[in-house]
Amino acid sequence: YCENTAVFCFDGITQQVINSYILTLGKYRKATVKNKLGGLRIYLKFLYNEKYIKENLSLNIVSIKMKGQVRIPSVWQHEEVLKLLSVIDKGNPSGKRDYAMILIVVRLGIRIGDLCRLQFNNIDWRNNKIEFTQGKTGNRLALPLLKDVGWVLIDYIQNGRPQIDTPYIFVTHVVPFKPFDEGNHHNKMIRKYMQFAHLSQTSTRKTGMHSLRHTLATTMLENHEDYHNISAALGHRSEDSASVYLK
Repeated sequence: YCENTAVFCFDGITQQVINSYILTLGKYRKATVKNKLGGLRIYLKFLYNEKYIKENLSLNIVSIKMKGQVRIPSVWQHEEVLKLLSVIDKGNPSGKRDYAMILIVVRLGIRIGDLCRLQFNNIDWRNNKIEFTQGKTGNRLALPLLKDVGWVLIDYIQNGRPQIDTPYIFVTHVVPFKPFDEGNHHNKMIRKYMQFAHLSQTSTRKTGMHSLRHTLATTMLENHEDYHNISAALGHRSEDSASVYLK
């Protein structure tokens, strides 16, 4: 915006320039405007702290308040989860991997990004624990290595996983074998098995791995688990994060 309005130096950034820029955001959704203003506020504060500008213009950027978690999370019925797992072919290497990944999310609620980064040294076989640092929060999380999860992991590692030199457990099964990209949410995997299981797919229903994580939290709530246990199991920063599942 500054370049288009012939503002080419920091001294040219004035309150009037900022106000004019904010007026151009009217075409965006509220969440987008909130994010853009948040970034602008941080940038202006940086310029002031580093003495690029004389006035702390960040103080004049209005804050936009939004209700968090306004949408109801997509969840699965218990029978749907069982049906999804039942159609996975555990007789081939890719099926063993897919079954293990989906089961871990279903049973433990691990975020898909953390699951893709799971390494062999995160598995404590002796003490039946899975322990890792979460990518989203940076907090350390320890989860029980449930028997069914442990056995499918062993089956995949011994009988399905390509023999490649990488510490990551889950890898691609197409040459060249490698760990999954960080942005791979495996939505295509879920949709493929939903099709095999003849489960409905609609535009309003989320079908990614994260919906299985929501399902675990909702099931725990239905089993009268308190917020502390739900938040601890899912690795939330705050117990308030579990309140969304009341919906």
